[in-house]
Amino acid sequence: MLTALVPSATWFLVARFVVGSCEAGLYPGKIFYLSMWFPQKQRAGIVGLLTLGSSLGNMFGSLIDGTSMGLDGAWGSGPS
Repeated sequence: MLTALVPSATWFLVARFVVGSCEAGLYPGKIFYLSMWFPQKQRAGIVGLLTLGSSLGNMFGSLIDGTSMGLDGAWGSGPS
C-alpha cells in the first residue's frame, strides 16, 4: 500500500523491487515453519490450505478491485 505514496515512476520501481526481494523468501519460509510445527501426516493438508488461501485471496481481491475500478472517481479517488 505504501507504493501508492512514491513520488515518481523510478521510485515506484525501486519500491517494488525492495518489496519483491523481501517477499521472495516468504513462501519457502512459511513451508519450512509449517514443516517444523505440524507432524508429517498433516503436513500435506496444511500446505494445501495455505495454497488454497492464496487462491481465495486472489479471487475475492479481484472482485473487490474490479468493483472499485468501476467507481469512476466516486469518493474523490479519481483523477481531477
